[in-house]
Amino acid sequence: MLTFCLLMTTIILPETILAQVTSITEQQNISFGAFTYTGTAGGSIIVSNLGKRTATGNIILLNSAESGQEAIFKVISTPHSSISSITATGNSVNLASPKGGNMRFTIGTIAVDGINISNPFTSSAIGIDYLHIGGILTIPNGSSIPGMYRGRFMITINY
Repeated sequence: MLTFCLLMTTIILPETILAQVTSITEQQNISFGAFTYTGTAGGSIIVSNLGKRTATGNIILLNSAESGQEAIFKVISTPHSSISSITATGNSVNLASPKGGNMRFTIGTIAVDGINISNPFTSSAIGIDYLHIGGILTIPNGSSIPGMYRGRFMITINY
């Protein structure tokens, strides 16, 4: 039995949005938690933007302190700002392990304050919003190397 644990630090901000947003701070990394797999078919783990974790294929989710969680970012901006879009640039990201393994992370739906957004939308009355981001981790067929995998993706906020 192979055991995996995945934590992911995420966010790179283009300079152009810093003039519109007072600050963006990472509150929580996305984590797919501990898991293992049987056979050689692989599968995927889905973490919703509310932190719910499910698996497909031959993936077995393990109960542990790291049971999966969505990424959360705190965004402070001018109250009632009209935001034309929030996007995660690059739909998927390659995650690498220091031991040489690779897995694919596909960015999921973005929610603001726990509600899936449709673009455009308006920032909150106090100018503090929380972005919740989930995604799908694709585990390749039986050749995955156990360990910690990391990667980055960029969030773009357009006003």
